This record gives sequence, structure tokens and C-alpha cells, in this order.
Amino acid sequence: MYLLMSLRLMPAVGAGVVAFLPSDAARLIRGVALVTTGATLVLACSLLAGFDPALPGPQFLELHRWNPRLGTSF
Repeated sequence: MYLLMSLRLMPAVGAGVVAFLPSDAARLIRGVALVTTGATLVLACSLLAGFDPALPGPQFLELHRWNPRLGTSF
């Protein structure tokens, strides 16, 4: 489940889309920004819904290995 990564990348994807839109298409830019913001809000709310304050320690963790031979990951 890539919820945390999606939550981090969603605004950047929206900004990337807006960057390639023509500057005179203000309604389209606002629409893309609204959809991106809404999707980010939905992801954040789903993350909040899965949070349990009774559990100690980190609850949401993603580990992605880039190069196992070098031990690189994020």
C-alpha cells in the first residue's frame, strides 16, 4: 500500500500538470488544482481514518529498497 508515497507525490504531480498547461487557460488550471487538492485531501483523510491513537510507535511506514547491494532505501 503506497498511501504515504502517494500523499507526498500528489501535489508535485498536480504542479507538474499545471506547469505544462497554457497560461491563458485559467479555468483549466484552477480545475486541475482543485482536483489535485481534493485527491490529496481524500488520501489524507483515509490515512487519518486508519490511525489508532492507542497504538504506540510509528503506525504508517513504507520502506522502499533502491539498491539492496548498496543498502540504499528510503
